[in-house]
Formats: sequence, C-alpha cells, structure tokens
Amino acid sequence: SGAVTGSAGTITHNSGKLTLSGNASEYTGKFEQNAGETTADSDTLFGGEKDIKGGTLNASGTKMYTGAVNLSNGSTFNYTVSGALTDNGTIDNNLLKFSDNGGSAIFNRWRNY
Repeated sequence: SGAVTGSAGTITHNSGKLTLSGNASEYTGKFEQNAGETTADSDTLFGGEKDIKGGTLNASGTKMYTGAVNLSNGSTFNYTVSGALTDNGTIDNNLLKFSDNGGSAIFNRWRNY
C-alpha cells in the first residue's frame, strides 16, 4: 500500500469494507461513501471533504482533527480516541455537518496507557 495524494476528482466507496492503512491525508479531493464501511486512523483519513451518505466511517487516533465530515441520514461516524490526546480539537460545524435529517456521530475513549 502506498500514499494516496492529489486533489482532483472524487473517490467513491459504494459497498463492502475499505480499510486505509497507508497515509491518505495528502489527498485533498472529495471522498464519498454511499454504503459500506470505511476504517482509518485519523492521521491517514482523507484530507479533503468526506461526504458520508450511507454506511459507517470509523476513525481512531490521538488527534481529534479529521477534517470536515458531512453526515447524511442513515450514516454513522465512529471516532475512537486511542491513547492520550495529543491535541485539544474542537468539535464544531467545521468538523461535523449534518444534512438530510443528519446521521449519527459516536465518540469513544479507549484507554491503553
């Protein structure tokens, strides 16, 4: 696996499971998920807009910043803090945007230290 970079176009995920194990934070284009499940460390999550229209986006890490996540009805954003936070991110409308009656956002704390 290699890094995903660039800014042109849209990466679309329509079904099944997508796991990001390489660094995709340099990709500043749009990531669109219509169904299925995407899992990534927040440091490897796509750097551009994330439009989650269905399914689940799972992210974890030691930073609260993931870039803008747009959640539509029937979608879920699961964020797990894995260890001690290295920054004090603010959750506001710049981080999470709910549309079409919104999806759901779940924040978990996983302690292993």
